[in-house]
Amino acid sequence: MAVFFGLPDEDVTALAAKVLNQWHPDLRDLGVRVQLLFAVSDTDTPAVKHGGYPALATVRIVPLKDRLTKGYDAEMLVCRTNWQDMSGPQRMALLDHELSHIDPVKKEVKQPKGYEGEPQYFTPLDDLGRPKLKLKPGDWCAGDGFADVVARHGDAAAEFEGLRRAWRQAERAAANGVGNEGVAGTGSGVPEVGYCEAWDGTEATAAAHERWLADHADHTI
Repeated sequence: MAVFFGLPDEDVTALAAKVLNQWHPDLRDLGVRVQLLFAVSDTDTPAVKHGGYPALATVRIVPLKDRLTKGYDAEMLVCRTNWQDMSGPQRMALLDHELSHIDPVKKEVKQPKGYEGEPQYFTPLDDLGRPKLKLKPGDWCAGDGFADVVARHGDAAAEFEGLRRAWRQAERAAANGVGNEGVAGTGSGVPEVGYCEAWDGTEATAAAHERWLADHADHTI
């Protein structure tokens, strides 16, 4: 198996810039530079993985030495095969998700003795004068899964409990208007788990997941 890498075209670059400017003003105002790269495999093996599982995309903070030679601060790796099958809103949502993992380091400003105002923070710079960054975990995770466990225990399996919790949290977020800022949702209230950190990609797990979604189609919080 071989994985090939490529740079995005102008349209994709413009879309990534739009998402960053619209929903990540902290990164925009700090001048954070994010380079998007596409990856594609010459076999059915996933080109992008996270924690050993197939992933739509990943993001990493570029080390200091590589910032010097590459000229950017973070690197987003996107599976081109999945990208080509996505709609415009799905592509925006994926870029937004990965950018949400990039978190500027914050330090509290030292105030003079007797200061009683609100704490103030700043982002320190590295030796190259670039903003220091760290990766931020998501607000929830559905966890990993074993097809054999699901086959043996069905709806009682811990795998389903992880999906249920993630679904409830995603529904709460959608109910708070997260999807009303220019990115259309599926309208189903069901998160598109698909290829992600918590998905092993096997047909058995996919089939079990589809059965559970069908059985809980009317689920509400």
